[in-house]
Amino acid sequence: WLAMARHLVLLGDRLPDVITHQELDAAVRLLPGDVRAEWVGTDTPAAQRTGDADGLWVVPGSPYRNDEAVYSAITRARTTGQPFLGTCAGFQYTVIEFARNVAGMADAVHAETEPDAPAPVVGRLSCSLVGQERLVRAVPGTRMAGWCG
Repeated sequence: WLAMARHLVLLGDRLPDVITHQELDAAVRLLPGDVRAEWVGTDTPAAQRTGDADGLWVVPGSPYRNDEAVYSAITRARTTGQPFLGTCAGFQYTVIEFARNVAGMADAVHAETEPDAPAPVVGRLSCSLVGQERLVRAVPGTRMAGWCG
């Protein structure tokens, strides 16, 4: 599996002026040459076909233009075993998807998108990492580590 070309979808609404998205573009350029990374907007038809990719990365940038497409892609990845990474908002939406579909909390919401919700699963956040740089390493032995080398 690792010897063949791989397709990684970055699901999110890419904004070229957002520093986080610029950094993601830089990270993508560091992937091995046989990994084809593709940004897919949440409000595009391709957002409904993320399950066709070899891996899915739900990237920062909430609220997304189409939250339901994001939740659907996360559910599909979880239920099919598709390699998955959720960072920042991608992780927050993953928590909500899990709460709704695994933990039985059908009303699970994010305070960012539903500020009047009585008991959100994820509250409004302020990023304490603004202006900081952090090194991210793939866990040895995982498929992601195999991709990244």
